[in-house]
Amino acid sequence: MAQNYYSRFKKEKNGLTEIQREIEDGEKELKEVTEKLERLLTETNPLILAKLLKTGGQPQFKKQISKKEKSRPGLTFKRGDWIIIVGRDANENDELLRRHVKGNDLWLHARDYHGSYVFVKQRPGKTVPLDILLDAGNLAIFYSKGRNNEGGDLFYTQVKYLRRAKDGPKGLVIPTQEKNLSIKLEDTRLRSLENCRV
Repeated sequence: MAQNYYSRFKKEKNGLTEIQREIEDGEKELKEVTEKLERLLTETNPLILAKLLKTGGQPQFKKQISKKEKSRPGLTFKRGDWIIIVGRDANENDELLRRHVKGNDLWLHARDYHGSYVFVKQRPGKTVPLDILLDAGNLAIFYSKGRNNEGGDLFYTQVKYLRRAKDGPKGLVIPTQEKNLSIKLEDTRLRSLENCRV
């Protein structure tokens, strides 16, 4: 008798979880449709409006996301032709280091604060422009404990100059040949970056 009640309870609990998941998916879809509609209704430039209608109300860069970028952990930002990746915890930092970045990519991390690893993907024959470095620096401070101080110092170096700390916690690295950068958080830059998230 008790076994029957338990089985019934378990079945109904699983059903409730499935219904909650469907409600969340429905709410997300409704939010996306509402945002698309608002974007279409507020656009006055006929050329942009035509492009939005062709892409289903999505900005064009959303269509250009590769499978690799979708499967990458953390947050990805695309500013022009530059890709900035943020690992938000030790697991994401470790996964990014092991599988998603290469030796010439740039690594940034807040000095004296726990926080994210930020990577700028290297482009062949190009030097990272100051503007992109400032974007990555703002993200490194914002996703660290230094956010509360509205700025801070950070290290940056190429990934090939990182070595894993022996017997250290997951994702912990020791940089060599690092440079220093002092960052003051810029709200306008951070808001602009939010629009570049892929």
